Amino acid sequence: MKKFFVFLLVFVLLILSQTCDDNNEVNDESEFEAGITCYPDFGTKYTEFKFSISILSDTDTLENTDNFQIRWDFDSDGTYDTDWIDSFSITHRFNTPGTYETEVTLKDSLGDLNESSIHVYVQEMIQITNNESGSFQGNIDWCPDGSNRIAFDWRSTNNLNQIYVVEYPVGQPVQITTANPNMFHNFPEWSPDGEKICYEANNNIYIIELATGQIQEIPGYGMTRHWSPDGKWIMMYHEKTNLYDVEGDSLVLFSNKAYESCWSPDGQYLALYRKLAYPEVSDKLEIIDFSSRSILKEFTVSDIGFKIDWSPDGKWIMLGFEPDNHLLILNYETGKIYTGILEGFDHTWYPTWSSDGNLIAFEAELADSNRKMEIWAVTAPEFMR
Repeated sequence: MKKFFVFLLVFVLLILSQTCDDNNEVNDESEFEAGITCYPDFGTKYTEFKFSISILSDTDTLENTDNFQIRWDFDSDGTYDTDWIDSFSITHRFNTPGTYETEVTLKDSLGDLNESSIHVYVQEMIQITNNESGSFQGNIDWCPDGSNRIAFDWRSTNNLNQIYVVEYPVGQPVQITTANPNMFHNFPEWSPDGEKICYEANNNIYIIELATGQIQEIPGYGMTRHWSPDGKWIMMYHEKTNLYDVEGDSLVLFSNKAYESCWSPDGQYLALYRKLAYPEVSDKLEIIDFSSRSILKEFTVSDIGFKIDWSPDGKWIMLGFEPDNHLLILNYETGKIYTGILEGFDHTWYPTWSSDGNLIAFEAELADSNRKMEIWAVTAPEFMR
């Protein structure tokens, strides 16, 4: 009888070891592991992140995945958010901004387990202006002097755009230019010292000195892009790309082609995106040494938004929104383009870095609302700061 009970106990233990999956230990030396991808690279609390799994074994990707099961812990709180499933892709939305370490556990037909994880970046949505006028605010530029002032144009007087400045996070918009029945004032750009703003009006370029209100018309025409970090040059384009010498009050032809452009924070380089005959565009972002005008690097970019902007630390080049609410940002060292899908916004446009690089501001409408264009921002993803 005693031998019978010993045999029965051993039999029960064997059965339990084969059937209690949750008691299996993760095998760090298992012959397989999960390769996880997440799209987009960052988003908001309204963004649906899509996770995809490939199973790797001895550095090869396994084609036959029929014998594997998967379960997910999206917020790494130690509690699984799914049962065992056999789908190798899944979507999830995070209700709170933050950086999450999403974990996945793989199980094969023998019950062996392997865990892998990936970081997910959910950015905070920040409202900078409260536009109840029913007119449009946009075309913004963040002052590079660290004062947290933002210049933008606002169609608020006689249906004509004027230049305004608002101080983040608590300021009220202050009108800088005065109404002119023959002019739309658009596309403000700060001087590096924060004392002046240049803007476009009816294809002409003007500089306003904020302390005195004095306005200077400069030669040439077109739409401004960036004021050089040393304050000497303003790049503009229409059919040709010109450089205006602020100190010499003269115009220099830079190129016969029009560009989207931005300066590196040290002023040594320009990032230029060549425009060809409409609607064709180049697929090259050229990095130009400003002193020699020579091309140092080229990046392949299939889509680009209207404004590009170099981050204050020199590591990232913002390529604008393309398409709507898809923000593209290029890593200058690696050439990889990161995509942020900023769900919750419509008609996103014209992004700019804050002076410390911690925020990305832009114009947008709040999705599913009757509000017009306002100034919004999201926190820059943690890996970009």
